[in-house]
Amino acid sequence: MVQRVLSLMVTAVLVSCAAPQDRERSAGASEQQGPDAVISDLESSIPDLMRNARIPGLQIALIRDAEVVWEEGFGITSSESSNPVTADTIFEAASLTKPVFAYAVMQLVDGGLVDLDRPIVAYLPPEEVAGFLGHPTNADGFRADWFETITARQVLSHSAGMPHGEGGAIYPLAFEPGTDWKYSAEGYQLLQLAVERLAGAPLNEIIANTVLGPLEMEKSSMVWREAYEATMANGHGLYGEATDFRRRSEPMAAASLYTTAGDYARFVCAVINGERLQPATAKEMLTSFIDMSDDGRLGWSLGFGLQQDKQGEAFWQWGDYGIFRSYILAYPEARTGVVYLTNSFNGLAVCSDLVAASVGGDALGCIELEYQPHDGPFYAFLWDVRDNGADAVAEQLPEVVAAHPDIFTVDQISDMGQTLEGETCTVKPSPFTVSISSGIPTPGG
Repeated sequence: MVQRVLSLMVTAVLVSCAAPQDRERSAGASEQQGPDAVISDLESSIPDLMRNARIPGLQIALIRDAEVVWEEGFGITSSESSNPVTADTIFEAASLTKPVFAYAVMQLVDGGLVDLDRPIVAYLPPEEVAGFLGHPTNADGFRADWFETITARQVLSHSAGMPHGEGGAIYPLAFEPGTDWKYSAEGYQLLQLAVERLAGAPLNEIIANTVLGPLEMEKSSMVWREAYEATMANGHGLYGEATDFRRRSEPMAAASLYTTAGDYARFVCAVINGERLQPATAKEMLTSFIDMSDDGRLGWSLGFGLQQDKQGEAFWQWGDYGIFRSYILAYPEARTGVVYLTNSFNGLAVCSDLVAASVGGDALGCIELEYQPHDGPFYAFLWDVRDNGADAVAEQLPEVVAAHPDIFTVDQISDMGQTLEGETCTVKPSPFTVSISSGIPTPGG
C-alpha cells in the first residue's frame, strides 16, 4: 500500500531542514489593465491552466467597481460526460458558505437579535448544549469555564478554540477563547443552533430571506433543489474520478451552499458596498480580530480572512470539500475581486495563478494554508505515483524530500498517504489501489 510506503520512507528521510522557499507568485499586470484585456487574457490562459492542473471544470466571475463584469464556465461538468460548464452550472461552495452565514448574522446584529459578545450558550437551553457537545457541561475534564464564554465574534473569527473534526470522549477545546486562531466548522454549527432558535426558522429560510433573495442570487440554495439534477457539476478526485452529487437536505452554516461564481460574486459585491448593513456593522465585519500568520499580513475578520499586500487590504476565503475546491479574493478599496469555483481536488493548485491574472494580487491565504501549485514538485510527485507505481515512489521520495524539505514535510506526506489510500487507478507497471479520503491539507470544509 502506497500509504505504508510513504509512512516508512518519511521516518527514514525527514532528518534535514532548510529555510522555507518563497512560494508566492509574482502578481500579474491586471491591476494596470482594463477589464476587457483581463477577460481576454483569462479566456486564453484558463484552458491551458486547467489542462496542466488536471481540472475538469472551472467557473469564474470578475468584479470591477463592485459590479460583476464577467462570468464564464470552462471545461466539463463530469469526466464521464461531455457536458460543458456554463455560467449556470452549480457547484458545491463548501467553506465559501461561512461568509454568507456571517453576513446574515451581521444583519441580525443590526436587528438587535444577536449580540456578538454575548456567550452563545446564553441563547440555548442546557439540553441542546449537551446534545451538541455529546456530554453535559459538567463532565469531568471538560473546560466548561472556556466553552461557556465563547461568543459569536470568536466563532466567526475562528478564535474560539473549537475543534474542526477532532473528536474524543470529552469535547476538545484547543485554547482559551479569543487568545489564538484555529479554523473551526463546529463553531459555526454551534452559532447556527443559536441563530435558528433566535430567528424561529431553519437556516435555509434565514439565508434565503437575508442574503440569497435580496441579492438576487437566484441559482443558489443552502439545500438541494430538484433543478440541480440537470445543472450540477460532479466533483472529481486527485486523478479525475467523478463522484455522485451530495443532495443535502439539511442546511449547514459551515458548508452546505450550492452556488455559481456569478451568484457568489454578487454577494462579494454586496460586502464591498456594505449593502444591507449599517455602516459601522459593515466596517466591523471586515475588521481583523485575530492574527493568522506570524508576519502580521494575515488575520481573520467576521467570516472572511484578511490580508495585506502591495495592493492594500483584501478579504478572502477558500472552499475545500476535497472534490470541490474554490477561492475568492476582493480588494474593497479598489472595488475589485475574483471568484472561481472548480469541481476538482486540484482546484486550489491554480489559486495563485488566477488571483494574479485576474486582480493582480497574491493569494496569501492559499499560500499560508500550504496548498501546493500545480507546476511544483508536490504535484509532479503525485503524477509520478499515478504513472509509475509504488516502487518508483519509494525510490524517488528520499530525493524529493532532500531537495524540497519545506514542501515534503512529515505532515504533508502523511496527508498525501491518506489521500492516496483507496482510490482505484491504473498505474505502470502494474495496477494498484489508492483512495481520495482526505485533502492536502485538510483545514477547509
